[in-house]
Amino acid sequence: MSLLLWLAVFSAICLPGAVVLAWARHRGWPPWTSLATGIAMVCTVLFTVEHAVGLGNLRALGGLLLLASAGLAVGGARQGWFDRGLLLISLPFFAAVAVGLLWRGSYPSLFPSAERLTDLYFIVNYLEGTQLPPVDHWMPPYAFDFYYALQHYGAALMARLFGLSPGGAYNVAFVLLMALTPVLTWELARRQGLARGYAVLLLAVLMVGGTGASVWTRLVATNTEAKADNVNVYDRMAGSARFIGNYDQRINTPLGLRLFGHTITEGREWQELPLETFGYQFYIGDYHPPISGYFLLALALSLMWAAQSEARKTGTRLALAGLAAATVPLTIAAHAWIFPLHAVMVGVWGLTQAGIAWRGGDRALAGHWVMALVLGGLAVMVLLLPFLAGFSSRSLSTPVAWVTAQQHTPLVSFLALMMPILVVLGLSAFAPRHLRSFVWPVAAVLGLALVASEFIYIDDLSGGRHERTNTTMKWWGWIWVGTLIAVAPAVMMSPKRWVRGVSAAALALTLFYVIDIVKFISNTTQPDLMQLHGDGIYRRDAGGPAIIDALKVAPRGVVLERVAKYAYDDGTAYSMLAGQPVFLGWPLHEVTWRGQLPEIWSRHKAMGEIFEGTHADPVPYLLAHDVRYIVWSWREAHHKPEAREVLDRQLASHYQWRELARWGDRPLGLWTRRE
Repeated sequence: MSLLLWLAVFSAICLPGAVVLAWARHRGWPPWTSLATGIAMVCTVLFTVEHAVGLGNLRALGGLLLLASAGLAVGGARQGWFDRGLLLISLPFFAAVAVGLLWRGSYPSLFPSAERLTDLYFIVNYLEGTQLPPVDHWMPPYAFDFYYALQHYGAALMARLFGLSPGGAYNVAFVLLMALTPVLTWELARRQGLARGYAVLLLAVLMVGGTGASVWTRLVATNTEAKADNVNVYDRMAGSARFIGNYDQRINTPLGLRLFGHTITEGREWQELPLETFGYQFYIGDYHPPISGYFLLALALSLMWAAQSEARKTGTRLALAGLAAATVPLTIAAHAWIFPLHAVMVGVWGLTQAGIAWRGGDRALAGHWVMALVLGGLAVMVLLLPFLAGFSSRSLSTPVAWVTAQQHTPLVSFLALMMPILVVLGLSAFAPRHLRSFVWPVAAVLGLALVASEFIYIDDLSGGRHERTNTTMKWWGWIWVGTLIAVAPAVMMSPKRWVRGVSAAALALTLFYVIDIVKFISNTTQPDLMQLHGDGIYRRDAGGPAIIDALKVAPRGVVLERVAKYAYDDGTAYSMLAGQPVFLGWPLHEVTWRGQLPEIWSRHKAMGEIFEGTHADPVPYLLAHDVRYIVWSWREAHHKPEAREVLDRQLASHYQWRELARWGDRPLGLWTRRE
């Protein structure tokens, strides 16, 4: 699909949002905050409804929605809703979509890099519109009730409304969801009075995704190992985020050794402590929960500011406070790692507002503030009860643990990585007086959370040098983005010129990362340019297009597709891109979510034996697990080509072979169960 056609798809999907945006602005409401709140509410309500009854295919509803939106747009245009002002407030959104398309359009294929195939699998679970929780498409007929996947439900909902393919839903949802956080950041900063130039700087820092280490990666290590240029550029791209315990272990320059040499200690295993910022998510390309965590953070802060400073009526202020509190339980369903941080931030801010009312003598209003927070959070918690009932029973134990003496962060590396936000948090003391009751409570929570991350961590299944990795990856990124959205605008509005200058300079240093981005793009190829269905890399496989297309149009059924490794394997890719469930996904991921369920390993063992041609009698086993299709791709033909004839004889009584392509003289295709 060409770029123009994909832009048409984006425009069609965004049409209802554009109408809501124009209407909210016409009513005098913060337009992007109103639209984002509406999106969150619709997804949450439908998520709850579909736990009672699956709504199935929604394409007819999507068509009606587009027609109704077009009609409202025509009527709104006659009333002056669409004008130059609406275009101006939409420019940050267009910029964010352009950046998202630059990354996803350049590297759209969904392969076993980080969690791309995992996130595709989460989306595919919800595509059929059955009653939730859906069947686990990596291990049917078990239920998918063990993960916080509200954002993946939202992507699938969009696909069901507008007829997108699984990979298309992934890439389009990634671009659109990633665009909402910057536009909310821009809107909040401008509503608070930040000058346009500073606001542009803030948006650039957020979206570029550099860290304090972006300056140091080019100073502390050189390419001494005769690596290819693109590998060295890749290392530097990742090094800004994965500086502590990773990139700083490769230092080799005199300056680097003087500053960070103490982090290279013979016999000591330093903790790998990554900081994945918002902009870094563009580069990673995973449609993973931190994206919705940042969105809910930006939405909560925008609602908090509206409740505190913009609403004229007390009832409206309290309703907005309740909506801000409603984002807290949503983090459990979208990104559970940041739930405690998000809850404390909203709670401390709300109690501060209640305290101000109490000191002003209005004790009733103080009570109303507290009640609004409680009711807002409780209302959404009740909506999520059907999800939480299964999720809480399936969740693994992840207790809070103390950071040991050997696990602490090296101070110099920490300062190098975190310097920009440490400067901003420190200078928050000089925020303008009218912003302090908003900024100071949030800055205090962010600062204390940063300190707390050095003393406690969530003890998940990771071990060794990765003991604290997940905690810092999730918490530090959230703290970083929260500082940019909530604290940086106030600091750059300080009445003291030196404060504005120092804070802007500290943030601008992260923009050195632009050099790494440009070098990365110029040193890598884009063979799948704008193939946003996500299957471009597999359509270059021998037989790949034929197998994927055959599975797309085939009736729904469990597919046996060989998973050769325990995780991060191409196995399941054809089936997921076609929207079909597979007999077994990546075993180690299923173990992470389900615990040491013996059936995971028995399935993996049986799968290996079947494709090796050593299984004694596969047909009864396959029928017992309702396997309808068996994929024989070039990977199987390469691994053990002689096993195909053995398997064909074993399956002949109940499965029909269908040759779809050839790899040299080796047939590729599917076995389909005879009905």
